[in-house]
This record gives sequence, C-alpha cells and structure tokens, in this order.
Amino acid sequence: LHSDRVALLLAPVVWAIAVDSQGVLYAGTGNDGKVLKVENRTTQTFFDAAEAEVQALAFGPDGRLFAATNPEGKVYAIDKAGKSSVFFDPEERYIWALAFDAQGRLWVGTGGEGRIYRVDAKGQSTTILTSQDAHITSLAVGPSGAFAGSSPSGLVYSIDAKDNVRVL
Repeated sequence: LHSDRVALLLAPVVWAIAVDSQGVLYAGTGNDGKVLKVENRTTQTFFDAAEAEVQALAFGPDGRLFAATNPEGKVYAIDKAGKSSVFFDPEERYIWALAFDAQGRLWVGTGGEGRIYRVDAKGQSTTILTSQDAHITSLAVGPSGAFAGSSPSGLVYSIDAKDNVRVL
C-alpha cells in the first residue's frame, strides 16, 4: 500500500470533499467554516462562510461550487473566482447533504426537521420529504430517482422520478 500526502489542511475537521472538472480538490471544513482549495500541493482559502461548518459540497452543472453550512444552514453558490451568494436558505438549522440530479436541480438534505428539498436553478424549492427522523444525512441521485439516509433511526428512503417515497 502506497500513499502520498496531497496537502496539509490546517483545519480541525474536514466534513466534505469535492473535485472539479480540472482535478482541483475542495475541502469543506470546520470549526471555522471554510472551503479550502488544494491545487498543485498548495492550499488556499477559497470561501469563508459566516457559519462554523461547511458540511457538504457539490459542483453544479454550470461549474459553480455549492457549499452547505451549519448551524443556521444555508447553501452558498460560489463561482470560480470565489465570489459567493446565498442560493438557498431553508428554515432548518442544519444542512447535511447536497446532490445534483440530471436536470440540474439541487437536492438538499436537512436536519432539525429532517427534510429533503429539491431546488431549481432559480433557487425555488419544493419539499420532497419530511422524515420521521430529525436528520437527512446523506443523498445519492441517479437517473431513476434518489436515495436518502436518515438519523437517528438509520432509515434509507427511495424517491422515484415521480417523487413517490418509500422506506427500503
């Protein structure tokens, strides 16, 4: 087994990692709420959120990086220059997971109320699920629908293309 150190990230926690189309690595960190950009073994702050944690990252179809923060959960859209704006601001305190579907819509898994939102390119949301659990902690989206994991019960939800939800 051989491994190389890619970079030294001076952050106590790395919550999420995303890689852009050029192979550049982005790390969502806490307890200072930063997205670090790792390129050619150098690290720089790409985005500094007002919130303490950057919990999830996902690249959109337009190449922007979307970052979910906690507490007082928000989703920021960040362009290649690092300029950001709030893209989605639900009432929930926590955003645990992000994923894009083939139509370019952002799926957002939240905590506090355990909801899944689907957000269009204009930032308009539709509630897809309100779970019996407090948190939706993971999302995976594919061509025929989505899957979501919850906490504390550890339920796995399947959501089909018509937004029908069932527990697996």
